[in-house]
Amino acid sequence: MTDGPARVVSLAERAEQRQAEGLDVKRPLDAARLLRERAKVGGWHGIANVAGGFYEWDGECWRPLPQPRLDARIYAMLEQAAAPAHRRSVGDVVHALAALSFVPGAPPFWMPGAEGPDPLDLVPLRNGLYHPAAKKLYPHTPALFNVSAAPVSFDPDATCPRWERFVGEAIPDADSRRALQQFMGVLVCSRTTKYQRALTMIGPPRSGKGVIQRTITALVGRDAVAAPTFDELGGRFGLSGLIGKTVATITDARIVPGDQGRGALQKFLALTGEDHVQVEMKYGPPQTMRLPVRLLIASNDVPVFRDASSAATARLLLIRSGASHVGTESLDLEDELAAELPGIFNWCAAGLADLEGCGRFVQPADGQALLDELRDASSPIGAFVRERCELRPDEWIAKASIFNAWCDWCREEGRNPGELAAFARALHAAAPGISATRGRDENGKRYQRFNGIRLALEPGP
Repeated sequence: MTDGPARVVSLAERAEQRQAEGLDVKRPLDAARLLRERAKVGGWHGIANVAGGFYEWDGECWRPLPQPRLDARIYAMLEQAAAPAHRRSVGDVVHALAALSFVPGAPPFWMPGAEGPDPLDLVPLRNGLYHPAAKKLYPHTPALFNVSAAPVSFDPDATCPRWERFVGEAIPDADSRRALQQFMGVLVCSRTTKYQRALTMIGPPRSGKGVIQRTITALVGRDAVAAPTFDELGGRFGLSGLIGKTVATITDARIVPGDQGRGALQKFLALTGEDHVQVEMKYGPPQTMRLPVRLLIASNDVPVFRDASSAATARLLLIRSGASHVGTESLDLEDELAAELPGIFNWCAAGLADLEGCGRFVQPADGQALLDELRDASSPIGAFVRERCELRPDEWIAKASIFNAWCDWCREEGRNPGELAAFARALHAAAPGISATRGRDENGKRYQRFNGIRLALEPGP
């Protein structure tokens, strides 16, 4: 790792600089080259084509370059050079510019020819790139392709007494406050996704969830935050809105049934599991990338995932907010908190240091109780296995016998047991270690059985 970003300009770029005066803007490729030369900053081209869109450097980060603005620049350049300026000529320049400025990758990343600290370890702030582990502030550079910068300046001496008082009132449980501080440290002071968790805040209206969400948005910058619903996330283009984002806040925690709900669950697991995903664009071909976005779910009720394996539930860090403050809320609270943003940033940095010190999030006890309820609601078959079965590699049971026990359990719980085939699929998901084989009874009659599981013995008197 070098001590700060290193600037490297290729020989080809220097050749472009020497030839810039002789470019013929009547040729689309030359016009595109000239446009890039005029946008250069510190030796780096100030226009880039990433993930199907144009971006330009604004001094702190790369911002989307709207097509009308780009077209206006091209029209002005062509007219100034007395070159043909019409829709086709402008379109030819745009096409050439897309090819010349194409850079592969999903932000954040170092531009080709540059290197520095891991981009996921750098936090773009108003006054520079902050490296929490090194406690260093590097200058902004277009060599780092990053599409947002937090509107907060780093001040190592800043404090946040009003924020700490608010958190103490909104979240009475000490472990829950610690978990919130740890997760906000991840959201605000890092780009890491290695902990593979989504923060879920549950509580009544006006209990502080919205204030926490808006404070996070103020700390990371609005451009870094997406706000999809699970319904939108499960749609065809649901992931495209997450490109370049570091935080996704979900306030509609309902999982819709059917294919859309299954798609939302799959994408939730892929995002929290650091998997590469195929992102479909409304304009342009799909791209495969890993999206370093972290999820924050805020809801009045616990979200229910229809997931027999309980994998989604295992990805949640769940905390409970306190009582509702409807009618007694402070109308000046968010203005008071806005004045403390540099101090809240330091509070988040302390939470990140705490998390990295212990290696895992603190799961509050009251949140764990809700997770247990959610796990059973999301996977009834998992609850049946825990309550009525034992997983033992040397045991087996006939499919008919365990399915009859499942039907009895469902009748007691007021559930529909469904068909044997659906039960078998759900059982494999809930207990991946079991296997299905065929056997013969003492009369030579064939039957199907599950290996590695049996019904639990009834307790004695």
